Amino acid sequence: MSSNGFWKEPTKYTSTLDQIKLFCTIAPAPTFFDLNLLDGDFTKSVLNLKAIQLSMVLHQDFEHLKGLLIGSNHNSYRVWIRHKLFKLIGAKNDDLGPEFKIENWLCTNSGAQEAICDMFQTHCVIPIPAYDKNDKLISSSKYCTILPSATIEAHFLLIHYIIKNKVTDGYNAFVLTLYAMHIIKPASLVVPSTPRKRKVSSMSPITLPVKKRCLQSSSPSPSKK
Repeated sequence: MSSNGFWKEPTKYTSTLDQIKLFCTIAPAPTFFDLNLLDGDFTKSVLNLKAIQLSMVLHQDFEHLKGLLIGSNHNSYRVWIRHKLFKLIGAKNDDLGPEFKIENWLCTNSGAQEAICDMFQTHCVIPIPAYDKNDKLISSSKYCTILPSATIEAHFLLIHYIIKNKVTDGYNAFVLTLYAMHIIKPASLVVPSTPRKRKVSSMSPITLPVKKRCLQSSSPSPSKK
């Protein structure tokens, strides 16, 4: 999830920036995090979601269920979740502080920045309801650094639609709308099994004078005959 959904210009599905919806997938917590407390939680959550799906009033003529889970089995499932970023200005709008006002909202490219300027008088931002360990709302400037690959506790609303199609059979569509997200553990800066990154010097680090002096001082002095 980014502060403008990586929107750059009108597309077939989002002709204007205010139509953008942020999407992300939720997967099991990585095993290399020492979070044994979460073992099995994701699988149980997926089973609960599937049970809720089947308990809802489905269109009996449509067999397909779409929009909630990605994957083919419990070991590979991902949960698909969304968040609407903008809304029309209403009679009452929450004042979350200057950094959450649309005039100060971070855009990651010039196309989105130009589009959001045209929305100042008509729209307001619905920030991602993501909270840090102190239960403070995370600002848009931190979305791309804190949220990707973070271990989270997610709360959401499940919405059911019946989609009819004139060409093929329709289907039962499910949408998870984010209600709140709590960061349990931010993404690790060092990913296991990945070679350590290092700065590249303009000169060889093996032949630098400082390295030579260190090597010479640590070498035993030659014995005299």
